[in-house]
Amino acid sequence: MKIYIAKKDEWFKEGTEAELVEDFSGNGVKMGLFQGILILDEGIIRSKTIYKDKKPGDEVIDREICTYDEFDEKEITERNNTVNNIIKGKI
Repeated sequence: MKIYIAKKDEWFKEGTEAELVEDFSGNGVKMGLFQGILILDEGIIRSKTIYKDKKPGDEVIDREICTYDEFDEKEITERNNTVNNIIKGKI
């Protein structure tokens, strides 16, 4: 099993785990729909109306189509999925 750790200056919060929801790779491009922790800024708040009641700096769970190079991929055998634990209210 692979986990995807967000790199610096990419869509998701640096160092956090994102979940691959669906792979859209093809034609030499490796990309997929990922779900993870996003730190909001003014531009994101303006472009995604679901966050209109949030403020810059707020952290939310978001889904976005990203290329795989936005993440460090790590192979693991067991995991404690941070994103799923947040969604389930365990964190």
